[in-house]
Amino acid sequence: MIDLTGKVLVVVDMQPGYRQCMTPEVIDAVELLVREAVRADSLVVFLEFLDGPTLSRLLRRVRRYDQFVIEQKQGCDGSAEVLAACERGLYDTSAFVVCGVDTHVCVRDTARELASKMPGSTVEVVKEACGAEHGNKWHLFPRAHNLRAVSIGAVEHDRSAELEMAD
Repeated sequence: MIDLTGKVLVVVDMQPGYRQCMTPEVIDAVELLVREAVRADSLVVFLEFLDGPTLSRLLRRVRRYDQFVIEQKQGCDGSAEVLAACERGLYDTSAFVVCGVDTHVCVRDTARELASKMPGSTVEVVKEACGAEHGNKWHLFPRAHNLRAVSIGAVEHDRSAELEMAD
């Protein structure tokens, strides 16, 4: 599992209007990352593109948690909103973890611009926690010295262990 300690989790456009981009596995992976961010006491930034609220399932994970914000963005790139939220709360901007939809539009633009605007920071895009209507094509994802697509790989394993513990 990715350690989110000292990192900002950016959740892009996980809204009902974008269901065609979300599989149950993507939603599970994003939820897992939100839980990990809360456990690590990290800032969670939910970006929304004007057509509805973030999935209530994800917002339930930050209920009674004071280090999350919901930011409305006007276009595909939400990097300005993420950086403004970090500045307002005096959060560290040395590392970002990005997830959400649409991988090759809003996730890509937000991650690419965070990497460009913050060249000394790391930007990790979590493959399992990203969705696209026509599938993810990671070989087409932008590359930069501080931007990389990463895998959590342990999503199913962690989820199985959680379900066993819940019984």
